[in-house]
Amino acid sequence: MRGRLTFRNVRFPPIADIQRPLLARGMKRATLFYIAALGGCTPAPDATCPSIESHSHRDAVADARAALARGDSHLLMLGGFVGVVPGVRDSSGYATRTIAGTSDTTTDACRRLRATAEAYATKYNQTVVHGG
Repeated sequence: MRGRLTFRNVRFPPIADIQRPLLARGMKRATLFYIAALGGCTPAPDATCPSIESHSHRDAVADARAALARGDSHLLMLGGFVGVVPGVRDSSGYATRTIAGTSDTTTDACRRLRATAEAYATKYNQTVVHGG
C-alpha cells in the first residue's frame, strides 16, 4: 500500500497522480467561486439617504404648526459632535430632537443632503419659536 492513503476503505491517490486537466478544472471552479463570493461582499454604494430625503418633500411650516397644535414645541437639531439648532439664537427653553442622518457617522449621501435638513429645520424651528 505504499503511495496510497486509505480512510475507511476509500483510497485517495497521491497528489502527484492527479492529472493536470482535473487540477485545472478544479482551480477554475475555485477561482470563479471566490470571485463570486468576494463580489458579493463589497459594500453597496450609498446613493440615497431616506431619513433626510423624506424632509425634502415636506412643508416645514405646516409640520411645525401641526406639532404646536398637538402641544409639541420641540425644536429640530442637526446632529454631530456638537449639535446645532438652526434658525434660532437661543434654544435653551425648548426640548430638541435630532434629525436622523445628520450625525457625524452618517453616509456620504446623508452628508450631501445635510443642507436640505438644515433648511427644513430652520423653517420648522422659526415657526415654533414664533408660535406658528
